[in-house]
Amino acid sequence: MRAFIYARQSLDLSEGIDRQLERTRRLANQRGYTIVREWVDNDTSATKSRASAEWPKMLAALQSGEADVVISVDIDRLVRSLKDMVLLIDTGAAVLTVDGELDLTTADGEFRAGMMASLARFETKRKSERQNRANEYRASVGKPNPQRRRYGYESDMRSPRETEAAVVVRVFEAVAARKSLRSIALALNADGLRTATGKTWEPGRLREMVQRPYDTGFTYRGETVASAEVVPIVSAELAGIARAVLADPTRRTTPGPTVRHMVSGLVFCGVCDGAMVYMQTYRCKADSSHPSIVKSVLDPIIAHEVARAVVTYTGEVRDAGRTDIRALVADHVRTEERVAAIVRDRDEGLVSAAVARARLVELRDEREAIEHKLEAARSSSSALVALHGLAQKLQGGQIATVSARFLELELGEQRELVKQLLRVTVDRGRGAGRVHVDHLEAVWLNVGGEVSVDD
Repeated sequence: MRAFIYARQSLDLSEGIDRQLERTRRLANQRGYTIVREWVDNDTSATKSRASAEWPKMLAALQSGEADVVISVDIDRLVRSLKDMVLLIDTGAAVLTVDGELDLTTADGEFRAGMMASLARFETKRKSERQNRANEYRASVGKPNPQRRRYGYESDMRSPRETEAAVVVRVFEAVAARKSLRSIALALNADGLRTATGKTWEPGRLREMVQRPYDTGFTYRGETVASAEVVPIVSAELAGIARAVLADPTRRTTPGPTVRHMVSGLVFCGVCDGAMVYMQTYRCKADSSHPSIVKSVLDPIIAHEVARAVVTYTGEVRDAGRTDIRALVADHVRTEERVAAIVRDRDEGLVSAAVARARLVELRDEREAIEHKLEAARSSSSALVALHGLAQKLQGGQIATVSARFLELELGEQRELVKQLLRVTVDRGRGAGRVHVDHLEAVWLNVGGEVSVDD
């Protein structure tokens, strides 16, 4: 008889497949069968789709009559569902296992095979239920479940891997400084850094990293689990700022055509106060009859004004009045504790349901107000982080030197500085005199004229 050998296992362990092949070959030789082909599905679960595995190819070959019998270690290696068993029966081939022979061409053989497939399916589901209960318990006590290793952590999912943890911090700090995900990915790849699976970094993978709880614990079934078992890699404040940056609706995050000009959309029309965009010249987006100005005139003015601001920038103006994020977080925690206390009082009958509900409604409004302030504070803090970091890059030298350094920055960094430092309006007319610049940080430059630094 012509025989197919089929070996399968769920884990990627070559020795497991080797043992299966050895046992099935021995049985085929004992029976005097001719082995036509060996089909191997390594790291393949029989409870999931095997559409791209060797299994459907073997079924098609059996249907074509290329073999008379399929040999496997046991029925579990072949099927784990009645559906797969029916597909195997329809081929008309016999099945031989190391632990016993089945002939699917007879009614008795089909019945026994169906019973065995049902038992295998039952055991699989029962094992899955046990595993789910164990996973639920582990998550409830703050212990991460065994899974694919998360970048930045060792295989125990609790201890930071030093080299990768440094990359995680680098990514969070870069996002907090409002660098684009694309530029961060390019920098990581240029440094030869790779993901946990050895792939190059992409913006989407970095976004996912920042949204993961590297500051509190781990994710289980889409929910963040705070855990004392997992050593945090980034601080809660840095994580909050980075996530606020990603959530900022003014931040351009979609791929496709990108802004290619330094102040496109960041300069305003002196007639309607609408944004001016670059269309051969910078012009009002709302009305082409409104002011326009050529790039060769406007960009040097912008660079010069940024340099003036940076040369005298101290970081103290807005920072002095910044809301304390840690204080808001503490207020939020206290509010949640008060909510929990009211719920306990209600459950223990210490207050009526109506009274408890009224108090909870009040606390809900209070909590939402705190969350709104916290989001605004994080967004403001992220802008300060970006401004301070870029200013540090440029500081040191005269205005002309700083202006030249500014023009050497990547486009995203230039635009971030302009957005944080200046508000520029262009009126009708000719020449540079119609460009009005208001300094948002170096406010003293709005009234006192030039800085006493040699050009």
